[in-house]
Amino acid sequence: MGDLLIRGVSVRVKQKLRRMAMKRHMSVNRILLEQLDKWEEYEDQDKTADEKQAEAIKRLNEIRQETYKKYGLSNIAVKYIREGRDSR
Repeated sequence: MGDLLIRGVSVRVKQKLRRMAMKRHMSVNRILLEQLDKWEEYEDQDKTADEKQAEAIKRLNEIRQETYKKYGLSNIAVKYIREGRDSR
């Protein structure tokens, strides 16, 4: 495992880290390592969510194409939109 030097950490953040470390009976270093691990897991979950969203969009497009092939273009909505607009 490599070392990392971080400069310019605010006093408020350092104090918060020290309080967290004391509360959990751990070193500040260990607290930071845990937080970095959590951040990495969060990033992995975010990628997974993006992949799932991409798959869902792909599947919706496939369904849309299948529906168009089966039923063609449906203009029924146009009729109702015109009726609603004309009734105002």
